[in-house]
Amino acid sequence: DHVSHFMARSFHAAAHARTLSSHVADDQTEEVFVASLLRQVGEMAFWSRPGPEADAIEAQLAQGVPAADAEQAVLGFTLAELSATLAEDWCLGELAQQMHKRAFRDAPDVACVHSGHTLAEVVETHGLESTQAAEVLTDLSERFEFTPEELTEEIGRNLEMVAAVAEHFGALLMDNAESRDVAVTAEAASTAPLQVVPDTAADPARTPAERQLDCLHAVAAGIEAGSSRDELMRLVLAGIADATDAHTVYFLLLTQDRKQMAVKYAVGADADRLQGMPRSAQEGLFADALQVKEVLSATAPVMSPWHNGGAYLLAPVLAAGRSAGCLYAERTADAAVDEATALAAFRLLVQQVSLILIGAS
Repeated sequence: DHVSHFMARSFHAAAHARTLSSHVADDQTEEVFVASLLRQVGEMAFWSRPGPEADAIEAQLAQGVPAADAEQAVLGFTLAELSATLAEDWCLGELAQQMHKRAFRDAPDVACVHSGHTLAEVVETHGLESTQAAEVLTDLSERFEFTPEELTEEIGRNLEMVAAVAEHFGALLMDNAESRDVAVTAEAASTAPLQVVPDTAADPARTPAERQLDCLHAVAAGIEAGSSRDELMRLVLAGIADATDAHTVYFLLLTQDRKQMAVKYAVGADADRLQGMPRSAQEGLFADALQVKEVLSATAPVMSPWHNGGAYLLAPVLAAGRSAGCLYAERTADAAVDEATALAAFRLLVQQVSLILIGAS
C-alpha cells in the first residue's frame, strides 16, 4: 500500500532528520521533524485517492519505469511537484515550503530534511550494515559534524525507536485485508463515550498555519510515545476543530456490513448531539462523500438532523484503500478562519486520521 509506505518512510526519515538537526539547527529540531513528516504530502494525498491515473502509474511502475517518469507521463507533473504545491496551498509552514525550493537546498534545516529521507531510503533498501549505508553515513558525519561512530550509534537508536513505533502503530506491518477491522457494529459505535475537548482556538495570535503545525506536533509526539488509537483520534479531531475554527468535529465509522455509519469520536461544543443516531452509508450526503471520495464543503445550511446550520466540511476517510468512515466538521457562518484556509487544513489533517486507522491499536 503506497500510503502506508510513504507514511512509514516519512516517520523514519523524520527521526533521522531530527538527529542531524541537533548538531546544526538545534533550535529547529521540532520544525525539522514536522517538515520531514510533510515532505511527501503530495504522494500521500495522491495515493490515498485510487483512480485511473493511479492505476496507470501503477502499471508503469510494474514495468520498471522510474516513479518520476511514470508520474510525469500520466499526470504531466511529478508527485514531488505536487508536494511543493500543496505545501504552499495548504500553508504548511515556512520550512515545509522552503524544502521544495532549490534556493534553500543548502540551508542547514532543509539539508537535514533531505538527508534524513536519503538515509531512510538507503537503510530500508540496503540495510544499516550495507556498503551503501556506510557511504551515506560517512558523508553525513562530515557534513553535520558527527564522528562516524557517534552518528552510527544515534541512527541505531533511531531505528530501534522507529521499529517499536511501527510495531505498535502498524504502518510497516499493516496488511490490506479489511483495514485491520476498523469497522465496528452500529450499536457499539453509537453508544461509545464521546470526548469533549475544550476549545483551543481562542488565541487570535496563532495563524491557521501555526494551528495545523500544532496539531501535527501533537500527533507526531503521540505516535512516538505509543499513544492509543483513542488518544490519537482525540488529538487530531481537536486539531481539526482548532485549525478550521469548527465548533464541533465528528468521526463517523462504517459498520461491518458497510450499510450505516455512527459517531465513534466527537469533540467540541455539540459533541454528544449525534450520539445514538446511525446514518445510512448508502444514500444522502455521507453516501455521496464515500462515493466520490472527495472533500465536500458548503457555507449554506443543509436541511438534515445531522446538520446544525452554518458551514460544514465533510471528507471520506480511507484505511488500506477502503472507506472506513467520514470526518464531519461544523462551522459557524462567522468562523474566524476563512473557508479556503479551513478546507486546506481539513484536507491535510484528514490524512492523519487515515494514518491512525491504518494501524493504531
